[in-house]
Amino acid sequence: MSDDLLIKEEDIIIRNYRTSDYQATLNILLELQSKFNIGFVESKWRETSGLRQFKPNLKRITLIAELKSTGDVA
Repeated sequence: MSDDLLIKEEDIIIRNYRTSDYQATLNILLELQSKFNIGFVESKWRETSGLRQFKPNLKRITLIAELKSTGDVA
């Protein structure tokens, strides 16, 4: 990998999923499914799927990696 394609830790923001991340997250999951057969079923994924709360005071968090320079979700 060339240095200009290398993403450094300081170039990334790790944050909680927002519903505005839906399309980018869906694209990532579809790519993972096609390459690695992760068991992803698109019809079961909703815009709020990343906002998961199973019990009061017990949340399961979906984290997103965002490039600081562009705001792209990766």
